[in-house]
Amino acid sequence: MRLRTRTLAALACIALAAVAALVFAVPSSENAVGPARTRVPRHASTAPSSQFLSERNRFHSADRPDVVAGTNASFLLPDDEVFGVVVDGHARAYPLFMLAWHHVINDQIANRPLAVTYCILCSSGIVFDPTVAGRRLMFDVDGAWQGTATLFDRETGSLWLQVTGECIRGPQQGAMLAQAATGRHTTWLDWLTTHPGTDVMRPVPGERGGRGPFGYFTRGGSRSGLEHMPPAIAQT
Repeated sequence: MRLRTRTLAALACIALAAVAALVFAVPSSENAVGPARTRVPRHASTAPSSQFLSERNRFHSADRPDVVAGTNASFLLPDDEVFGVVVDGHARAYPLFMLAWHHVINDQIANRPLAVTYCILCSSGIVFDPTVAGRRLMFDVDGAWQGTATLFDRETGSLWLQVTGECIRGPQQGAMLAQAATGRHTTWLDWLTTHPGTDVMRPVPGERGGRGPFGYFTRGGSRSGLEHMPPAIAQT
């Protein structure tokens, strides 16, 4: 009887563990990354201002960054993490340590405008079409709300949720940014192997000292300090 009771208890524990694994499972970094539209409560547009963290002076977006051919990207290590995007057959990689710094890259690939966004809080990389009502918007980081990044556009000052692309405040409230492409979070070696013709965003030597807002970059699958950065990036 005791053996049967212990067996049933063990099976119950296994079942609970399985359920927990499903609930709290984190997608593999090799999977495509896209908007998680069901994760954000619907009341963001009515949330009080006190719930929003303003970080406008901490992060700085990048506009039309310089790129180099992947074969010339000597500043990247094989196991460095990148966020890769393919638009109309043109592949481009954004080093994660640069995305973690800028959070927003206002870019253009194959004559298509893009807002390449990244939230360091929830590790979500999403590529949006920044065109709203026929006008291209340029985005910057506003701060955070409920553990997700918030953005604002320079043209109207409206506030947007990075994780959904929804405008929650300002003249554009109610508008939704369309997803322009599916990004892939992987290693530089893997991306270069599968996309040999790719180009890659090039860090500007000495730009902002190469140090991220939290004092580290993601290098080789781990968080590391400035001492592990290539010389071209670690200049101050």
